[in-house]
This record gives sequence, C-alpha cells and structure tokens, in this order.
Amino acid sequence: MAAEVLQITDDDLLRRWVPRDQVDNDGKIMSIFFRTTDQSADLAKLRSRKETQTDGKAGSGLVEFTAGHARHVGLNPVHDPCPPEAPTNHAHVLCKGKLSSGKAQRLRSLADYCVKCGESA
Repeated sequence: MAAEVLQITDDDLLRRWVPRDQVDNDGKIMSIFFRTTDQSADLAKLRSRKETQTDGKAGSGLVEFTAGHARHVGLNPVHDPCPPEAPTNHAHVLCKGKLSSGKAQRLRSLADYCVKCGESA
C-alpha cells in the first residue's frame, strides 16, 4: 500500500541532517550545503529530530527551515514518502530545484542550525 502524500504548506517545518564537513571553522553551515540539486529533507511533524539525526553520519547536526523559506529561494518542497533510498521514511520531502550561490546563502541565513554537529537531538 502506498503511503499518503501530504500537501506541504509554507508553515511546515523541514529538517535536514548536516555532516561535519559542511560546517566551517566558525561553526556556520557552509552555503554549499544548500546547493545540492533536489535536496532531501524530513517533514518535522512526521519525524522527530532524533530520527532525522540517526539517518545522518555519526556526529551530524540538524538544520531546520520552513517550506515557505525553501519556496522563497526557489525550491519546490514536495512530500515524497518512502523513496527507494529511504523506504521506511514516511516523512521524506524532496525540495526540487538547485540554488545559486546567493540563494543558498539566503536559505542558510533563514535556517536554524538547531542541533550542532556532535550534539544529540
């Protein structure tokens, strides 16, 4: 049975895990982190911070931003439950698109680096 696909509203909180190598020496997430084409995220209301962090590499952190922020910079967040690369993740969201350097920096400034690398959610 296929998982239910939800509409993503501008207020929906999205969450991504951040590997250590995407954080600079000042403790800021590098804007290149947000330049990945078709970024994966989790819909926060369907998955805890700990569950998202567990999917990441050991010592990874977490960043959160709203779907409205993603749309503001040109991404199109779409609920994509249980894709082949994460078949048990009902909270998976695909943020379709690719950001320029300037728009990636803008999303970085809007996002909340809520769990630092090495910390637990």
